[in-house]
Amino acid sequence: MTTSALAITDEHRDLADAASGYLRRADALKAARATLDGETAHPAHLWRGQVALGWTGLAVDERYGGSGFGLAELSVVLEAMGRELCPGPFMPTVVLAAWLNHCGSHPLKDRYLPALAEGSVVGAVTTRADLDLDADGRLSGNCPAVLCAQDAQVLALVVGDDVVVLESSVAGVAVTGVDALDTSRHVGDVAMSGVRIGDGQLIRHGARSLGTVVRILSAAEALGASLACLEMACDYAKVREQFGRTIGHFQAVKHHLANMLVDTELTTAATWDAARADDLDSAQFAAAVALSHAVRTSVKTAQMNIQLHWGGIHVGAQRASLSSSRKDFRSLVDQRGAGPTRRRRRATIWQGAWARFHSARRG
Repeated sequence: MTTSALAITDEHRDLADAASGYLRRADALKAARATLDGETAHPAHLWRGQVALGWTGLAVDERYGGSGFGLAELSVVLEAMGRELCPGPFMPTVVLAAWLNHCGSHPLKDRYLPALAEGSVVGAVTTRADLDLDADGRLSGNCPAVLCAQDAQVLALVVGDDVVVLESSVAGVAVTGVDALDTSRHVGDVAMSGVRIGDGQLIRHGARSLGTVVRILSAAEALGASLACLEMACDYAKVREQFGRTIGHFQAVKHHLANMLVDTELTTAATWDAARADDLDSAQFAAAVALSHAVRTSVKTAQMNIQLHWGGIHVGAQRASLSSSRKDFRSLVDQRGAGPTRRRRRATIWQGAWARFHSARRG
């Protein structure tokens, strides 16, 4: 298979090749497996490499120390990271950086974007929290299961339709680590107890755009994991023999692999279409469509990969199991209001995304 499904321009293909090459040389998958035995979910060598390659600043403007690209480029990198199940806090950090670059006030950008771009701080975000900001500007409540909260120095937390940006070290903020099925990234509960919030820390009506960035980049990473499962299953079907022939000859196996391919193709088109949007407000529904496809595809391909490997090579089954356990941010898919009108609208958006993606891929 090609290095990246989302990369259809020469520049993006070069970026995908560089990302995949580095992650393989750095043994990202080996580091992910090691977390099952208690090794750190924030390997220092991987983080240093990502920073050195400029990935943390890909979607940050040049005046803040970034490269000035966007979500499309980040999606290519995250697809590669999903393929290798790369551990660490890269995802939430670049989500925060990309969102602040689009929606943050100038003081917040000046304060946090240079540090996020150079990788000297780690970010964490949550789009669902039980928080209350009182009239005196004090924030209280809880944010359960925040991805990489223990690693983060900067937090972006949704309060109603708004978003609060603050540092995890301020008085009244408590982060407690929790056990997670996915061992390759830390998960923590964040508790707020009367934390003083200044006017400059609150981004009005920022929750919608933050959710859009989370969904787009989560879909890209989930797509990478799905493609890895498909590739593993195809390769295994070519060599595993049963009843005197390889299992890829059996019609039932062919159908399973074909269904996996169809699911990944649908997800690729939807994710590519959402990632190329410049306006986060207009991309909200496209991002939701992309993640809804990506969630379903990642679960189905991981489960089918495990099923096709059943009783086979342990290492392959272990990687498939890791892919199945990586479900970060998937609870962000909002199923409310999924009636006939919403389903028709989703189908219309997906059909347009499919047409635009394949038209662009043909050149």
